[in-house]
Amino acid sequence: MIPTERIPVEEFDPMEAYLAEGRSIGGLSSSPVFVRKTVNINLRGSGGEYLPLAGTGKIYFLGLMHGHWDVPKSLETTTQAEVVNMGVSIVVRAHKIWEVLNHPGLVEKRRKGDEWFAEEKRQSEGK
Repeated sequence: MIPTERIPVEEFDPMEAYLAEGRSIGGLSSSPVFVRKTVNINLRGSGGEYLPLAGTGKIYFLGLMHGHWDVPKSLETTTQAEVVNMGVSIVVRAHKIWEVLNHPGLVEKRRKGDEWFAEEKRQSEGK
């Protein structure tokens, strides 16, 4: 399921993110998260019956691991917190990463850095 609303996160404003069932352990923050499509095909057997066949499809970049998600106290109920709060991670959506990387200020800094490196290379090759 892909949520359309922002996810409430403690110590941050609500985020455009996904909640993913999976371990959230120290050191995974900023790790890439990928998903893959499962392809299901029905093949006809020698007796005319259909046989299901499953395989892997395309792999997609979903986003970056943000960390563990805790149910906000305002939403918490005794049973819900126990069930929902087990192994749920926050994944920052890929399009948000794209927005940051393509921010005009960062694009300009990369351009200047590329020019500086090219000049340094020219100078070092000239020696």
